[in-house]
Amino acid sequence: ADSNMAVNINNSDSQTAAALDKWRNAGNRWHNAVIIGDSLCKGFYSSAEHAGQGIGDVICKNLGIDTVQNMAVSGSGFTVGGDNTFVKQWERVSNKSNVDLVLVIGGVNDNNADCSAAVTQLLNAIKQKAPKATTYVFPVAGGLGMGLHEHHFALHTISHATLAQTATTNRRVVLMQGVHRWGQMIGEDEADGYIHMKQAGYQKWAAIATRLIKNGQNTFWPTFARDLTVTPVSGDTLFDQTQRARMVESNGTITLQITAHSKRAIDAGFTIFKKDAYFMNNVQDKFIGLNVNGCAISVGTGGIKMQMAQFPRDRWLLVETSWVAGM
Repeated sequence: ADSNMAVNINNSDSQTAAALDKWRNAGNRWHNAVIIGDSLCKGFYSSAEHAGQGIGDVICKNLGIDTVQNMAVSGSGFTVGGDNTFVKQWERVSNKSNVDLVLVIGGVNDNNADCSAAVTQLLNAIKQKAPKATTYVFPVAGGLGMGLHEHHFALHTISHATLAQTATTNRRVVLMQGVHRWGQMIGEDEADGYIHMKQAGYQKWAAIATRLIKNGQNTFWPTFARDLTVTPVSGDTLFDQTQRARMVESNGTITLQITAHSKRAIDAGFTIFKKDAYFMNNVQDKFIGLNVNGCAISVGTGGIKMQMAQFPRDRWLLVETSWVAGM
């Protein structure tokens, strides 16, 4: 009986084998994954790589995938890395025809390069050698407070080249959207600078990706608000009334809202509100006119500062303005 069972299981034409295949397919959708990426897929933090802790490995573990080839190389990208560019990583994959899931996670090292041709080359190569594989592209993955201004064009070209494949020749490609802001969902104690994360940060980031993949979704934008912290001073406080002083992130847009009444004059160059790691880690300085005595405020990596002229006492500081998150 045992011998007959073994024969039936291994015989692709038998009812037993068919039932077993149905059971397997009802479980994990994927069994052979490839990870293509940079240091975020190597679990890089504290100046070292940590095997099995990177984004791709955690996603695969969450999905229960049997076999994983992590080809990622720190410092690489679609257009950078020499012999370790993303397409070169794919070329080193073993048993390509058995691969059923590819995670392409990166782009931060490409800075503002045009990645269009490199993305198209990679996706075509995957389609040719692994025609049954589903490929998820996570463009410009990064950590807490990562600025987009240094990577905006790379993000644009990666996204458009991926969408072009999805819309025309390759329906097995999925562009994950909002990726460059997912680092906003980790805690400050889980970050390692504004690009990398500690183990707990990588796990939280990967949990977002896992949930989307399992639910057949491809878009997530963080939505939250954080109150600003007024810089303490000796003597009178800066404001005797603060109705609101916060930054809000929603659907890839940052909105700064300040309604506060000054109790004392505020000198030009003074930091009114302290730096917030979630919004001011790696951004371009922005100058916002106030229409009060020629004053302006700046929003930058050092916090929110008064600029141009002294802001008088007994006046309302009124600000509501928005910009693209990370810019």
